[in-house]
Amino acid sequence: MKNNSLIYLLLFSGLVFILLSTCKEKPTLPTVSTTATSNLTANSVTTGGEVTDDGKQAITGRGICWSTKQNPTIADNITTDG
Repeated sequence: MKNNSLIYLLLFSGLVFILLSTCKEKPTLPTVSTTATSNLTANSVTTGGEVTDDGKQAITGRGICWSTKQNPTIADNITTDG
C-alpha cells in the first residue's frame, strides 16, 4: 500500500509540474500612442507615434499608414520607419 501511495504521489507531482511549466501568459495587442498631426500642407503633414507596450510580442515593423479616405490600413500608403 505504501508503494502505491508513493507512485500516485510521484505521478500527481509530475502532472502538476507539467501543467505549471506549460502555462504561458497570453500575449495582448501592442499599444501605440500617436501624436497629433501638424504642418498640414497640400502634399505633406507632420505626425508620429510610439509603441508604449509591445504586448509581449515581437514588433516587426514601425511606420505610418495613411489614406485620403477614413480609417487607413497597411493596405493603403505606408512608411517603414524602423
